[in-house]
Amino acid sequence: MDRLVALALDQSVSVRDLCASRFKDYQFGLKLIAQNTGQSEFHLDLDAVEAPDKALSDWVVASYRP
Repeated sequence: MDRLVALALDQSVSVRDLCASRFKDYQFGLKLIAQNTGQSEFHLDLDAVEAPDKALSDWVVASYRP
């Protein structure tokens, strides 16, 4: 959370707007992961905050593995 606040301050935007932009594809990706794995809770770590598209892509690919 601290990193999200720092990024929002650096960009002079609200945390809500920063997250809406940074995590715009997460709704679809996390839904796909949930369908593949049954997982219903997701924790965003620093890697996901720093490189959200890469983190989501890695998670989606992993959800197809047994």
